[in-house]
Amino acid sequence: MIKIAHLASYDINAGDNIASYNIRKRLNEMVDQKIEWSSVNILPFHDVRNNIEYSRNLFKKVSEENDLLIVGGGGLIEGEHKFQTYYKLPFNREVLAAIDIPIVAFAVGVNNFRNRNRMTKEGLNNIKAFIDRCELFSVRNDGSQEALSNYFNNLQVPEVPDPGLIFGFEADRKEAIKNGLFQPAWNSGDDIIVGRGLFPANVEKISNFIKELDLKTIPHCPKDYKFPQIPVESFQWNQQEFDELIKYDNFMKIFKTYHEFDYGIVMRGHGQLCSVGLNLPSIYFSTQDKVLGFSLKNGFEDYNVDIRQSNWDQLIYEKVNKLKNDKEYLSNWYDIRNKNMEEYQNKFDDYCFKIRDILQKQGQTNG
Repeated sequence: MIKIAHLASYDINAGDNIASYNIRKRLNEMVDQKIEWSSVNILPFHDVRNNIEYSRNLFKKVSEENDLLIVGGGGLIEGEHKFQTYYKLPFNREVLAAIDIPIVAFAVGVNNFRNRNRMTKEGLNNIKAFIDRCELFSVRNDGSQEALSNYFNNLQVPEVPDPGLIFGFEADRKEAIKNGLFQPAWNSGDDIIVGRGLFPANVEKISNFIKELDLKTIPHCPKDYKFPQIPVESFQWNQQEFDELIKYDNFMKIFKTYHEFDYGIVMRGHGQLCSVGLNLPSIYFSTQDKVLGFSLKNGFEDYNVDIRQSNWDQLIYEKVNKLKNDKEYLSNWYDIRNKNMEEYQNKFDDYCFKIRDILQKQGQTNG
């Protein structure tokens, strides 16, 4: 029996749920011994603002009871000057000193919001201490590698496909598309909303294309229900139903629902990543750099619309029309996606094999 503690966000965001789920699924398939997983939810740490004593005591217990600590996936490298570690993860040198087992960071994302910069010198020092302590450290393939390099003067770290890309099941390739979904992104911070360009005039345009294209709205977290002017009837589930679906034991239904549609217009990073993994042709509506970054790094730039473009709403309609009526445009999306997926799967598996090697070495040491 191998015991792995997994630090991630649970029960609040479908994208974060699928990232941790797909890591576990693949390791369960690869590792000969049975794995006993324990979930370490990051949300209670944030409730106490990454209190150092709380974090140190909890990770000391985690270390005593497990063989390995996995951190990620999800966008966990983000400055937060209100936290005692000065970034979203609850690690500084004092907390890390309480951990005696190997740590693996799995395709963590660097979140840079366009109108928020809460990174401090103290936060950067703690992030670097965490990177140095990890047996394996990797960032996801959405521009996070470049962002981290900018933070640390060309520091090079491995890039691994986001686990939200690796499902193991996908929709059939379609020759024609008709019905679409809209995957929104709303945040609680006013500064983030401004950075996303979600001013009233733009919100109204979003509401208009949902109605005119007859889209069904598929949220990823409860905050998405606060998106102004989205017609209530467009949501696939009411909020009470969604609050049950988002729980870790139930959330896969959200992604299986993607297969009921022919295409998507998606805003969240995991809306983008999961639509690729599930083989759903989509237009990537970037209001955050990680969506644009993934499009540029992975060959989808012709399927990206950024809200900073003066004619972004016109481009949404034009690109959806091309998906529906230009067979070459639709076929090219599939070709780009299929070529990438082979590489994604290989790199994802390679990283999982490295984790398996650590577990085997850990077992020999403990034996």
